[in-house]
Amino acid sequence: MRFIILLLLIPFISISQNNDVQKAQSLFSKGDYEKAVQIYEKLPSNKLPRFYSSYLYSLNALSKYKEAKKVAQKMYLRDKNNLRYLSDVIIFERKNNDKSQASKNLNILIKELKTKPSQALTISNNFNRNEMYDFAIKVLDATENDNNRTNYLIQKAENYSSLQDYDKMITCLLDLLEYNASRELYVRNKFQKTIYNFGIKNETFNKSLKKFLISYSNKNSKNPIYSDLLVWYFIQNKNYEMAYRQSVSMDLKFGDYDFTLLDIASLLQEEKKYMQANKVYNYIISKNKKDKLFYQAHAQKINLAFVSDNQQLIKEVRENYDNYELDFPLNKITINFYSAYAKFQALHNNDYESSEKIFLKILNLDNIKDEVDMAEAKLNYSDILVYDGRIWEALIYYSQVEKKFKENPIGHKAKLKIAKVYYYNGDFEVAQAQLDVLKRSTSKLISNDAIDLSLLITDNLSLDTTDIVMRIYAKAEMLAYQRKYIEALSLYDSLINKYQFHSLVDEALFEKYKIYYKLEDFDNCIFALNKILDYNLNDILADDATYYLAKIYDEKINDINLALLNYNIIIEKFQGSIYYDFSRKKIRSIQIKQNDNL
Repeated sequence: MRFIILLLLIPFISISQNNDVQKAQSLFSKGDYEKAVQIYEKLPSNKLPRFYSSYLYSLNALSKYKEAKKVAQKMYLRDKNNLRYLSDVIIFERKNNDKSQASKNLNILIKELKTKPSQALTISNNFNRNEMYDFAIKVLDATENDNNRTNYLIQKAENYSSLQDYDKMITCLLDLLEYNASRELYVRNKFQKTIYNFGIKNETFNKSLKKFLISYSNKNSKNPIYSDLLVWYFIQNKNYEMAYRQSVSMDLKFGDYDFTLLDIASLLQEEKKYMQANKVYNYIISKNKKDKLFYQAHAQKINLAFVSDNQQLIKEVRENYDNYELDFPLNKITINFYSAYAKFQALHNNDYESSEKIFLKILNLDNIKDEVDMAEAKLNYSDILVYDGRIWEALIYYSQVEKKFKENPIGHKAKLKIAKVYYYNGDFEVAQAQLDVLKRSTSKLISNDAIDLSLLITDNLSLDTTDIVMRIYAKAEMLAYQRKYIEALSLYDSLINKYQFHSLVDEALFEKYKIYYKLEDFDNCIFALNKILDYNLNDILADDATYYLAKIYDEKINDINLALLNYNIIIEKFQGSIYYDFSRKKIRSIQIKQNDNL
């Protein structure tokens, strides 16, 4: 009778136990580990596989490492083929500071893994999650072979990174590329993330990376992947000269480095290192491949002369392109060259008639597959029309590009130019409407320009009941843009003298400085910058004025004492300035030179 009663009770006992498991799991999911453990420890051992992970996690959260080890041992004794349980035993031995026993069991684990290598990654990851990176690496080292080496190198690199053993991390990732070149982007991203961890540059890692990249590049001279990474490294560190040299070396050996070289030239141009950029363009041109990149280099070389206002580069363009029509027939692959040359003709040779003829030929070309090239030509032509004072004609072409490429950076570029046309004409509300849209542009450069112009308009119009001063300033800016420098300077002077207490006075002085700098009139540059500082040292342009004074004394006048004086003012009074780090480095550089000359 008792036996029959027991049989009848079994289903109810089972249901009760299942309910307890569910209750414990519910408490676990809510983070109530103490109560969950109280239920787990009362459940029968045959139910343990159902809640093992939750039970172990709860004990770990409560720092009950001895109890956790016992639970893991119980599971390992039940299923010795699953080595995850043995790794859990080791983890809690280590957490309980039983290092000797943990090491003994690790040796047993590694021995077992020889016959169960498929479990190695799981075990390694388990150690990794528990910050036992050295054990994770030992597991991988012991089971690594040619079949799993690619995955293992990634795992090992992650563990070495956590241990801040950067040399071994780097070698793992560089070795990975030998087995799997397709992981180059992953490797670059990992290096990038480690160099700038949370935005702070890791100089220790940076130096180690350079050392190993040079070594691997030299040892694997027939494999371009390491040299490519070295070029990438130099670019990340803004060492564009070394990036150029390395790229030329690889180009001579393997060819097809023109895209990389063009990128380097563009970066040099952004840094205003115009002569170095020109050198890169000249190298691409010297190859004489007569492909689109060849003509692109020619076009960029001409643009460089325009952007820099460098007299040497302007002279070089004039001498090199006198007979351009003999060498470069106008067609779909020379369109960028012709567009740049036509712009140069107008701006530097004052030949608007020839310039317009070239642009009209370009606009009448058929079968131009690259619509962006045609759009660029339209923008250049529009710029020339603005320079020539035909701003409403320019607006037609700007608008065509903006409408056709609404979601493209070139469309945003056109929209910014439209905003500036309205701004120059004194239609500030229309300009502001365009700028409000551009503030959200994906192009940081366009977005920043839009924000700056928008702030200039709103800050200065809000102070006046009339827009007269703003109109004078905008008109002067247009004259400067049109390179009518004498007229622009005269208008700025009129504004400064007539409205000497207006907030735009310092802006006008700064624009005067820019014009005088282009004209290489450094005495007047210094006068304009000092005038800004006379108005108010706390003004928004005060740090700009101080820094550019230092640069003129340093690089143009060669007065080291006055250069140091102004660099030190940045350090002492403008700690939050973007020029702070530049000034600190300049001071250090000057002091080193002075000590060397003693």
